[in-house]
Amino acid sequence: MNLKPVLGLVIGASAVATAIILSGSSMPAIVLLWSIPSIVLLCLGALIAGPGVSAIAQVFAAARGELSRRGMNGALETLTTASKALGVAALLGFLVNFLDMMKNLSEPKEVWIHLAWALAPAFFALIIKAFVILPLKNAVQTAVPGTKEVERGQHSNSRCMLGTLISLAGLFLFNPSAFMGFLLLDYASMAIALFVPIAMIMAGGKAGSIRTALATLKDGTARRNQLETAVASLSFVGSAIRYGGYLGAATGFLFMVKDWTERMRTGPTLALAVISALYASILYAVFALPLIGEAKRRLALAE
Repeated sequence: MNLKPVLGLVIGASAVATAIILSGSSMPAIVLLWSIPSIVLLCLGALIAGPGVSAIAQVFAAARGELSRRGMNGALETLTTASKALGVAALLGFLVNFLDMMKNLSEPKEVWIHLAWALAPAFFALIIKAFVILPLKNAVQTAVPGTKEVERGQHSNSRCMLGTLISLAGLFLFNPSAFMGFLLLDYASMAIALFVPIAMIMAGGKAGSIRTALATLKDGTARRNQLETAVASLSFVGSAIRYGGYLGAATGFLFMVKDWTERMRTGPTLALAVISALYASILYAVFALPLIGEAKRRLALAE
């Protein structure tokens, strides 16, 4: 068993912890460590729902130089999905904790400790990317290709559902009280986050393109041109979801500036700006990203 990735993570994390101690800084451990399970679960959920468990194992096989060039390309696509999942998880963690802070903060001087808590997911996502994802990517890229070919596999609804549930569990763990108290429910944000993507897909998508893309992923013998079309269709869905968040955030910010002198309007407009981004990020993390990652990996393995 190759312990180098684990050793690298331990040394790197220890270096960061030592720097914090030597700088004289301190923060309750629970504030920092609480976000780690959420980050890991969101990343793991996206990988299971998309590329799959076997694809995760193939990353390490590729790093050891056991896989062919196609297998190595597939492993790199899996790592790309993991990297994007870390980024989305960091954003979700910040948005959830920031919104909870804005709605429940009673003492203004406590804003900084709560803001640090909101930034903790991004901090740990950066550590994981620096000491896990990037070293693995370099190991795959510099390995001498082997002779072992890997199966392209096919989409599994049950596996996708399992990965989605894992991702949602990670999301919930960021701040259970915020979800249980319905603090993150906003109908104006929901309208934009849901109907902007629907409108974009209706305007620019061909009839049945998403259904065709999913059928392609379920076909273990799909040809390269079919997979290219699936990647394009699913990537457009991902873009449509992101633009739902962009437009919601832009709308909320625009009217927050317009109504800046009306204190009663600040809360609703800020909620529209931030919760729209939250909804879009959730949709992207649990639906679009896993499917896009699976399609791109399948394309990399295609002949």
